[in-house]
Amino acid sequence: MATRVGSTVDFEKLRPLDAAALVARVVELKSLRLGHIDATGPSDFAAFAKTMRGWEVSRPVAEHSFDENTKTLEVALTVGIRAFAEAEGSSEKEELAAVHACFLLDYKLTAEAPPQEGRRILFGGFAEINALHNAWPYFREIFQATTVRLGLPPVTLPTFRLPRDLGKPGPKRPSGVRRGRAGADHR
Repeated sequence: MATRVGSTVDFEKLRPLDAAALVARVVELKSLRLGHIDATGPSDFAAFAKTMRGWEVSRPVAEHSFDENTKTLEVALTVGIRAFAEAEGSSEKEELAAVHACFLLDYKLTAEAPPQEGRRILFGGFAEINALHNAWPYFREIFQATTVRLGLPPVTLPTFRLPRDLGKPGPKRPSGVRRGRAGADHR
């Protein structure tokens, strides 16, 4: 008899990390592919080099759906980075360049599907934590390669780390992004 995911769980009290762990035991990653990418480079590289103050990573957005017939959990993850300049005398940030990417991940469920009332919490926790962890190296590579193709210094995103506070829904933004070598030629 197949195990049913979350069959004895109080879904309202389940933390995202615990939900992710329950689902992780009974899924296999079947495919990971780029869904789309959008990149915008600076129009004036000299001004970019003088005014750029850093890169910001957007909060990852995870959407999921479950196909009952094929027992497939489909996850779409979107993350973006943007280079910014700070206007003098203002706290507003001006976007100078940006890259947004979406990866699509398909997981095969190897147990009975969880009860309908628990799927949003279980699959949501898994999508926001495990799927993001699975896709993070691909985001790092696409951002580094794309910034170089835009004529910018390569961006090296940090390794993925679980957020410290998983009591709130969704992962927090990964911290820190390193810039390419200082003084690189942007022509």
